[in-house]
Amino acid sequence: MSQSDRRAVYTINRKDYGLNHFEFIDHARLVIGLLLRMKSG
Repeated sequence: MSQSDRRAVYTINRKDYGLNHFEFIDHARLVIGLLLRMKSG
């Protein structure tokens, strides 16, 4: 992987994190809910 590729990936990852911060929180909450349900089930 070249340095410019790595920088592009880093920029994309940072942008996705910024745009989807609330989606990420919702997704984490959903996953935690599933794990708790599986543990109690």
